[in-house]
Amino acid sequence: MKYITGIIVLTIFIIQSTFAQNEQVPHLKDLVFNSDPLSELFTAYINVKNNLVNTDSEAVRHSSQNFLTAIDQLTVENLNPKQLGIWKKYKNKLDFSAKQIAVTPNIDQQKEYFMRLSKNLFKILKSFKTNKIAIYYQYCPLAFKGKGGYWISEDKTINNPYLGKQIPTCGITKQTIPAKQ
Repeated sequence: MKYITGIIVLTIFIIQSTFAQNEQVPHLKDLVFNSDPLSELFTAYINVKNNLVNTDSEAVRHSSQNFLTAIDQLTVENLNPKQLGIWKKYKNKLDFSAKQIAVTPNIDQQKEYFMRLSKNLFKILKSFKTNKIAIYYQYCPLAFKGKGGYWISEDKTINNPYLGKQIPTCGITKQTIPAKQ
């Protein structure tokens, strides 16, 4: 009986320690934005991008659903008038692209809609300028059979969502949104 009690106490201690450690690990959303309106949206976008890099169509669909949830949960009351105007201009475009990514199991079609999503989200990020870290707008000239494609990254290192495992480092940073202090 003492042995079982000891195991239970040890298990509770391990669980509590794990939760305490997880609370100390910063999330991307906490590192990226000074004000909250875009943090969930950007974090969800990065998850979509990373799943495309890994060429995981089902994970892309799931993370796109999270992006849609972040669109719906964005609190417009926290936006200033200029930001609100930009948000209204691009919200439906983001919503459309994310829905298309979420419903198609075809990774190539997901990538096409992701390029549109990236273009419109970058316009929002560039206008809002609430990021605490630099944000990179990256480009691969080989994507889409040589037509090229853009994406957004939280990291200067190239992780290509269009060529994924084939040529993961193909691309360059075209623009940078500097961190706002």
